[in-house]
Amino acid sequence: MAYSRLRILIMSLGPRAFKSLPEGVDLKTAIQAKNEGLVKTDGEFSAISKYRLTAAGNAKKSLYGGIKRN
Repeated sequence: MAYSRLRILIMSLGPRAFKSLPEGVDLKTAIQAKNEGLVKTDGEFSAISKYRLTAAGNAKKSLYGGIKRN
């Protein structure tokens, strides 16, 4: 998976609200992030699913320099 797409995905999400995939990030990246335990989805994977960060995703976001929110 491209590092930049994963970073874009993680930086655009937070741990509370579910959001759509950001521009430039596709379903393949979202599936890989879910398999790594970084994101959670609101249901089945599809183009219209919404995502949020898990605790592991939030920790990874802080490594990227993002604001850590509880």
